[in-house]
Amino acid sequence: MLRIYARLLAIVLVLSGTAALALIRGVGLGVGIFHLSSAAIFASVGFSRRDSAIIRGVVGTMGVLFLLSGLLVAFSMSVLGFPFEGRVWEAGLVQAALGGLTMACAVLLPCDDEPTIS
Repeated sequence: MLRIYARLLAIVLVLSGTAALALIRGVGLGVGIFHLSSAAIFASVGFSRRDSAIIRGVVGTMGVLFLLSGLLVAFSMSVLGFPFEGRVWEAGLVQAALGGLTMACAVLLPCDDEPTIS
């Protein structure tokens, strides 16, 4: 299940990164590159046959990165007013929520190679 989550998240990040590159002027380059590089990491973890502990560690670490970057974006947009004069700071909170969900999935979802209790 965790590998499937990583694959689906890679697809979502590719779509959002491509949209950010195409639609958001000025800031879209950084956001697009961040999302596309994160998508590459999630795709490599989702399709690899590594140990489940490594997969959990990478997905959890990426969740922490998304949480911290989302909170930093929300803080800088709401308090400092950079960029977009303090508007759309909710986008940072959405990214932080995605990071929290990713961390929760890293802890709670089973990996394919883990034994299940029946």
